[in-house]
Amino acid sequence: MTKFSIELLSAIGEIFAFAIGTSILSTLGIHLEQLAFGALSAGQFALGLWLCLLGGVAFYFGIYAMGLTELFPRLRLLVTQLAE
Repeated sequence: MTKFSIELLSAIGEIFAFAIGTSILSTLGIHLEQLAFGALSAGQFALGLWLCLLGGVAFYFGIYAMGLTELFPRLRLLVTQLAE
């Protein structure tokens, strides 16, 4: 394998890992928010707020911290390097 193909494979591996992490954290955030709404509708106010907070944190790390600041710039860089 040439140096270019090894670098390409590592870049694709990083993108794949960040995509998986973003998906898992976003799915966890959705699940926690659904649990929060269920707890709030059942009258468990403290548990509902706690689950809502945890869901928000999962969304933050999934969508913003991993997705927008890490995944998309790496993906954009890879696409521009392949286009050249």
